[in-house]
Amino acid sequence: MYNNGWSPTSGLADLFGSASGTTLKFYKVTDLKTDTTPTTPADAIPERYINFSHNQGQANTSLNKNGMQDVHTLEFTAYLAPGESRELEMPVGSGSAPHAYFRWYNFDTDKASNAITANLNHTTGYVRTDWGNIIANNSTSSSPSIQGVTTFTFDGNPINIACDASNYADFATLTRDSTDTITAITEPTLSYRVIYHIHSSSEIAPLLAACTSTPFEEYNFVAPADTVVMMTTAMKSYGGASNYFYGVSSSDRDATPKIYKSTTSATSGYGSGSTPTVYSNRMYQLQSPPRNTTWHYELRTANGKIIARWNITGMARSAVGPWTSEINTTLDQQYILSAEQNFDNLGGTDYSFENGNISDKPLRWSECSYGFTYPTGSGSAGTNRVVNGGHKFTNWGEYSIVKTTPTDKNWLVSSVKSHTNPGTGSYMYVDANEAPGVVSDLMVDGNLCPGSEIIVSAWVVSHTNSGTKPNLNFILMGVNANGTEDRIQAYTTGKGTLSQAGRWYNILFKVTLGAKRYSQYRVKIEN
Repeated sequence: MYNNGWSPTSGLADLFGSASGTTLKFYKVTDLKTDTTPTTPADAIPERYINFSHNQGQANTSLNKNGMQDVHTLEFTAYLAPGESRELEMPVGSGSAPHAYFRWYNFDTDKASNAITANLNHTTGYVRTDWGNIIANNSTSSSPSIQGVTTFTFDGNPINIACDASNYADFATLTRDSTDTITAITEPTLSYRVIYHIHSSSEIAPLLAACTSTPFEEYNFVAPADTVVMMTTAMKSYGGASNYFYGVSSSDRDATPKIYKSTTSATSGYGSGSTPTVYSNRMYQLQSPPRNTTWHYELRTANGKIIARWNITGMARSAVGPWTSEINTTLDQQYILSAEQNFDNLGGTDYSFENGNISDKPLRWSECSYGFTYPTGSGSAGTNRVVNGGHKFTNWGEYSIVKTTPTDKNWLVSSVKSHTNPGTGSYMYVDANEAPGVVSDLMVDGNLCPGSEIIVSAWVVSHTNSGTKPNLNFILMGVNANGTEDRIQAYTTGKGTLSQAGRWYNILFKVTLGAKRYSQYRVKIEN
């Protein structure tokens, strides 16, 4: 069956997909492409030296080619003016998602960067060392008062800044001197890593300055008709941290761009601009059109630079879902299922805690960007998991592979089980944060004929009745032989279509391929 995916609380769901067509192969996971081109910033080594050691973590996978622990990774790109300072925020930095460890550092050198500011000596603050700005707290009984935020000052040279975060206090070594300052540390099992690719405003300014009739970014989406949808820009585009410079200085950007709408054409018919409803400074709330109709939205600066254009086509839910009924039987009868993403056979051991079953086996590191929840009692990480008020289940910004959800958590719909194999099957549970993240990144065999129909089918469930409803984007990319990618089509569920908590919905994303052949196809699912 086409099932077992992921399920959300504040933005995600049960994942898995399939594709079919005349000669269809469907997806395998590929490594996450990371922009790690070395740079040589003028970074001085701080005065405080410590003994620091990398660690394989509970997953016990080998250190990567850079000698670092492998872990799920989320990447952001940012443009700054020379001399500009900006806060670099983690997807989850507040006490509501407890952490035992952060390390901010230059990803290219795996050492400190003097462009990052921090407190020098504080038990619950950052300690600046030659290995980066580190905070470590080995208490697991309550949420430490630590924040995943740092301040970065740009010197004009491109640089990759990273932060490693952990919800586990399984430090093999953590020693402090008489002032309670860290002197030696072995990193714990990491939850996730965030990399910020920071570039100069001079790189983007001439490109955006030319965007007076064509957009800097353009996206085509299919959506359920007459639905509220959330459209995003590639980077933050609203507020003081906007990355869209049309000049080099920090004043050469618009912190309050407006939305323009056309119901007739992508290049004409736009009315007057309106102030958008925007979340996290990059997600814009728009309305999908009636079925079989396309509307166009543009995000423009006050001086007419087109940051982004979204072309949204409304489709009847009978064509794209979400449905509560089973459609996979029909697909199996009419198409060839060549592969599926399934969470029933990942290996590992199932543990029972918090009245639910949870696996100790994470997904492959390239497959999503959320932190993995090691269950209580499952080795060093699970035994030393930081909890929030005694709560041990999956935290904000994390995922787990479960057979059922707990019965004693008042924000969850209890006892949700796998749609296809209730009680014995597993699914991916994600407690997503509001920052956009990658739920799954999958590859499709490129041996597809022009005119073939690719179908991605997924079962999705929301676990909460909170005000933040899941909004998932399914994106199909064509991968050229030289490694470049073309965006072919995307589907968004819209907000509120997965409205009933605890109910599984079937989503269908269908694309008929054009004449161009690709060596591979990528199916990416984002919140």
